[in-house]
Amino acid sequence: MKTNHLFAPRKGVCVVSVGGGTSCAAPKTRPPAPGTAHRRTWAYALQHRPQAAGQARLHTRGVLADWKVDAALVDQAELVVSELVTNAVQHALPPVSLHLVHYREARTLRVEVHDGGPAFDAPAGDEPTGDDDTDEHGRGTGIIVALASANGVTTSAGHVAHWAELSTSP
Repeated sequence: MKTNHLFAPRKGVCVVSVGGGTSCAAPKTRPPAPGTAHRRTWAYALQHRPQAAGQARLHTRGVLADWKVDAALVDQAELVVSELVTNAVQHALPPVSLHLVHYREARTLRVEVHDGGPAFDAPAGDEPTGDDDTDEHGRGTGIIVALASANGVTTSAGHVAHWAELSTSP
C-alpha cells in the first residue's frame, strides 16, 4: 500500500509519495496580525541554485497578484527580485530566502533577499565595471538603483539582507 508523507520545510508544504514523487506548494499569505493591518508580509526559502531566480519571480508575481498590487509595480518587483536572488546565488553562501513586505499606507513594497554572506572575498578591483557592452555581469545594482526609491544592505554575523523599496501607485 502506497502512502503519502506530509512535511513542512521552512516555508510551504510538501507531499512525498512512496512512489518517488514530491509535490510542494508555496505558502499562502497570512492575514495581518492585529495592529499591523497596514502591512502585509511574505517569506519563502529558496534553494541555492541557478533556478532560484525564476522560482522567486514566479512566487513574487503570485503573491503580489493576491495582494492586488498594480501590474507595473509587479513587473518592477520581479526584476528587482531576479537581480537580488541571482546575486545571492552567484556570490553568497546559503541559505537564501525572499521576503516581501507591502506597507499599504506608505504605498511601498520592500523586497529583501537574505543570504549567508559572501562566498569568498574577491581581490580589490576584481568587480565587473559594466563599462564593456559585452559584459554580461555587473548591471544588477544599476537596475535596482534605477527602479528603487531606496535600497541597501543590512548585515549581521553570518547573515546579509539586500533590500530595495519600490513605490506603489496611489
